[in-house]
Amino acid sequence: MILYRYYIVYFFTIITVFVSCSDNFTNTEPTSRRVVVDASIEVGASPKVVLTYSLPLTAKIDSSAYYDVVNTRAKVTISDGEKTEILTLVKRKNSFPPHYYTSQSIKGIQGKTYSLEVVYYSDTLRAQTTIPQSVAISNIWTEPHATDSTQRYVWISFCDEVQTQNYYRIFTQIRGKQNDFVPTYQSAFRDDYFNGTCPDVMLYKGIENFYDKNREDTYTVGDTVLIKICAIDKQSYLFWNNYEKEVFNSGNPFASNGFNLTSNIENGMGIWCGYASKVYFIIIK
Repeated sequence: MILYRYYIVYFFTIITVFVSCSDNFTNTEPTSRRVVVDASIEVGASPKVVLTYSLPLTAKIDSSAYYDVVNTRAKVTISDGEKTEILTLVKRKNSFPPHYYTSQSIKGIQGKTYSLEVVYYSDTLRAQTTIPQSVAISNIWTEPHATDSTQRYVWISFCDEVQTQNYYRIFTQIRGKQNDFVPTYQSAFRDDYFNGTCPDVMLYKGIENFYDKNREDTYTVGDTVLIKICAIDKQSYLFWNNYEKEVFNSGNPFASNGFNLTSNIENGMGIWCGYASKVYFIIIK
């Protein structure tokens, strides 16, 4: 599935953002543009691949351009080492980007490695991702807000495997209020400080709208909150961890890193990420 993404931009470099060109292209593509991949495959689900093109920060971008940014003319192929399939382009209503590529037969399986190939004009992009073994949440609970009786902090605990370095990403979704899973604040992390133990982790509510000055880190009493915990591989962790640092530091010129993100896309930008996911829920009381 395509989990909720900050479709505004990917901070790959100081001079480019991840915005695509129009589908009404000619046979001569500007050499400064690069294909951007936003792709994932989850256990039990088909892959979803969104393609765009990078654009210099100096380029003019207005509201009419946003629905012209998706690349819908590429040949996208996926392989699980046994089967190979050319993906089909489908359209999503009331979503942005409005199109993505997906498979009809290949679905995510724990322990498998998946190869992705994107061919667009003279560009060929390749990437690999592995879906690790999933992790189970052992407990979910809430704690009260210090000053607001209608708000609660959500906590989870899970047990980390001691024999390997493990990487995680967590999402939440408020049933009836959000259409997609939203990454929690600092959603991507690794087990450096709790290897082989069972840590307690607070889930700060993810940000859907960075312009909302009234956003809260907490969840409201009465809400049903779905929690998706995902095991991911190292390359996926490096990308999402660095990406989130750039997103949250972007408003501070002294904090922003200004370096290229750690992409696993050969000859392109972006991420091809495998998720070993499990979903739980809690009713906030």
